[in-house]
Amino acid sequence: MIEDETMPQDKLLIMYILEKMGNPITDNVLQQIYFSVNDINYFYFAQYVGELVNKEWIATFQESGATFYEITPKGIEILEELDYLLPNMLKHTANQSLDKTMKGLQYELSVDADFIILDIDKINVNCYISEGTSKLFSLEIYAGTMEQARKIAQNWKDNALKYYPQIIQMLTEEKE
Repeated sequence: MIEDETMPQDKLLIMYILEKMGNPITDNVLQQIYFSVNDINYFYFAQYVGELVNKEWIATFQESGATFYEITPKGIEILEELDYLLPNMLKHTANQSLDKTMKGLQYELSVDADFIILDIDKINVNCYISEGTSKLFSLEIYAGTMEQARKIAQNWKDNALKYYPQIIQMLTEEKE
């Protein structure tokens, strides 16, 4: 249940932004969206983010020198319960900023998957993330059926920004 019924709108706005983005976003992107909507001191913003992480309402991880944030299931539950505390005008302004930022991110990052049909029951699915003309990540996966290939491709397109940091973490962690 909710521990702090007097949660400031500022914290709810952070959670709202993360929930609307749907994927982990960098600290810089979160700040860019947040400060385009709300005019508060950076130190308050950092304090609120820290408090949300401590309560496990948002999660954070490091990847390639950048800090990423995403809302947790617990955070989504809290946001749904307290959504009425965020004024509609603030949500509208946040949504406009989110739309503008998403268009910019889509230009910078491209997530896609291609099929290479080798035979009737042999399909390679190439899942990748590109930035501009540079390929950041590529993974080729064998699929036994076209249905399986479509599922792999769709799951990659929907979840690549969640999968990518997990894959990198698994590949770079030290084994005993």
